[in-house]
Amino acid sequence: MHRVLAPVSILVAVIAAAACGDSAPEDEAATAADTKAYCDSACAENLRCATAERAADPECLDDCLEHAAWFTGNVRLDLVRGLTSCYSTLACDENEDVCTTRAAEAAGLDPKKAMETPEAKACIAKQNECQDTPYSFVDGVCADFVFVVSSKQARLAACYEKPCPEVIPCRESIVPAR
Repeated sequence: MHRVLAPVSILVAVIAAAACGDSAPEDEAATAADTKAYCDSACAENLRCATAERAADPECLDDCLEHAAWFTGNVRLDLVRGLTSCYSTLACDENEDVCTTRAAEAAGLDPKKAMETPEAKACIAKQNECQDTPYSFVDGVCADFVFVVSSKQARLAACYEKPCPEVIPCRESIVPAR
C-alpha cells in the first residue's frame, strides 16, 4: 500500500465515538471536491517528501481518488478536512498515521476508543463468526459506523446483526466497497 493511502485504511480502524455538539458535524458528509482536496494534499506530501529511498508515486492521485472515493457522501466532512489539513503541514520525517489521530482529535473523537464501542464489538464478533467462510471480512471495517455520517451509522450497525452471507451486501448498500 502506498504511504499516502495508509490513512484511508487506518482512519477506518481508529476513529472513535463522537461527542454530539450543537453544530452536528457528524451529519455533514464530504463532497467529491473535499475528497479531491484530500487526495491533492496527500499526493503533494508524497511528492514533497520523495527521496531516493522513497520515490514519489506517479499514480498517487489516481490511486488515492480510487481508494478514497467512498469518502464522498459517506465520511464526515470534519474528518476529511482534518486529514487534508494535516497532510499540508506533515513533516517528511513524520509517520502519516499522525494525521489520523490529529483529524480525529480535532473532530472531538478519541482514537483510542474506536474498537471499544458496542457497535465495533458487535462487528468484531460477527467478523469472528464469519471468518473462514466465503463471507469473511476484515475487522478494520468495524469502526466504519463512527467514521460515516450519523445518518448511516444505525443502518451500518444493523448489518452486523444479519447472517454472514448478508453482512457484506448490507454494508455495501450503505457504504460502497473500497
